[in-house]
Amino acid sequence: MPFEVRTGQAGPGGSRRHAWVASCCALLLIMTAWAGPASGSGPRGAAPQRFRISVSHSAHGGILPAHPAPVAAGDDFGLAIFPHAGYHLDSLLVDGLPVRKTSFLVLEGVRAPHTVVARFAPDDYVIIATAGPHASITPNGVVPVTYSRSQSFFFAADSGFKVCELLVDGKALHAGSRYTFTNVRAEHHIVVRTEHHASTVIAPEPGELWLAGESREIRWQPLEREFADSAEVRVSYHGTDGPWEPIWRGLFRSGSAEWRVPALDCDSVSLCVATIDSDAAPGLDYSSGLVRVRQAPGNDLRFFVRASPSPATVGPIRLEFAVPVDGDAALEIYTVTGREVWRLPLGFAAAGRRSAMWDGRLAGGEPAKPGVYFARLSTRAGDRNCRLVLVP
Repeated sequence: MPFEVRTGQAGPGGSRRHAWVASCCALLLIMTAWAGPASGSGPRGAAPQRFRISVSHSAHGGILPAHPAPVAAGDDFGLAIFPHAGYHLDSLLVDGLPVRKTSFLVLEGVRAPHTVVARFAPDDYVIIATAGPHASITPNGVVPVTYSRSQSFFFAADSGFKVCELLVDGKALHAGSRYTFTNVRAEHHIVVRTEHHASTVIAPEPGELWLAGESREIRWQPLEREFADSAEVRVSYHGTDGPWEPIWRGLFRSGSAEWRVPALDCDSVSLCVATIDSDAAPGLDYSSGLVRVRQAPGNDLRFFVRASPSPATVGPIRLEFAVPVDGDAALEIYTVTGREVWRLPLGFAAAGRRSAMWDGRLAGGEPAKPGVYFARLSTRAGDRNCRLVLVP
């Protein structure tokens, strides 16, 4: 070989950490060390023979100088090789032959043209995925991800449990069933954990408006396999992040609790039903959405009727309503064709909020068929309607 290759000492990952140092060294050597007389020059006073050094690299890294000037015969010539962020030097070739990968390459005693090729590859990062008891995450363990790629994780809980906590790099996020890391540029950790699922909270419904001072009902449906005797209803005024405050304790199988709404204005009220004496892990079941609470300004009452739950199986449905002025009033159920199938006279009703139950039966006593219906509140001030759906 008509030259020698000398490489700098770069440890693992050094090509990325010290690229700028190598670049500066290369430029300094070009301007100083290699400017002396060539050992292979011709007769005294004659211009030395010069050879061209060609470099080739990709969009993911570079070589300095990118366009080298011809090198005098016998001189040394240095090149700095550096990857761009998220990439590393994969291979280094001189005249088609592989040499040791380095951030600083020196061609010693150049006596012929040469070609230097640097090839770069994306870095690989790892995402460590773990799941707590009664939970699973796919994929799990140490998951390699190529730089700037995306990686999705799917998680689930065993029967009787639900995923309640998702931690990504130590930060708590909403626990759904999937999380995706996009444009990965660092290592990450993802952890899923469960809580015991003992019931389904069916009231309140998301987006309900409660007025301070009124009595509201929290309702849940216990799971048949659950053996807990007692439960505690808790409230948070900051969504599911808590802190949680106990507002009721009683029999779990009762399925409901009454709560007098405190005087406040809040858009982030969340309710939780917790079993407290089960042999299994405590059940923690949350309302499906946030409730708004407002202070009632004097007698300024909303005029509405609302069905809860909806959709619902054929059975008891609560009709909540507000009468705006004193006078005769009635609740009615209509089909989509406008046929009245149930009516409850309220007589002389004082202005205010209240509720009534429809047992899901028509005026003749037979069960209502699944379908779409409308509830109507008729008062002296006019009518209000709401849609309700019965499912099989």
